[in-house]
Amino acid sequence: MIITKRQMVTELNRELAQRDRVYPRLIDQGKLTQAQADLQTERLRAARDLIKELHDQEEAVASPSLFPEGESA
Repeated sequence: MIITKRQMVTELNRELAQRDRVYPRLIDQGKLTQAQADLQTERLRAARDLIKELHDQEEAVASPSLFPEGESA
């Protein structure tokens, strides 16, 4: 099975939404500190953003612009 970068980003977005729902309860229960939650969430966002950036770069290479930089119609 091949997992695309788009699918990875979708899954990371799902996980981030799940953490937004669950982390406040874990923090209230003392099972997670706010600092831990913030760090884990920031790491996951960074991974998502990196994969999205790589996907966007690959898309740009695969579909070059009709008008390269500096040129117009």
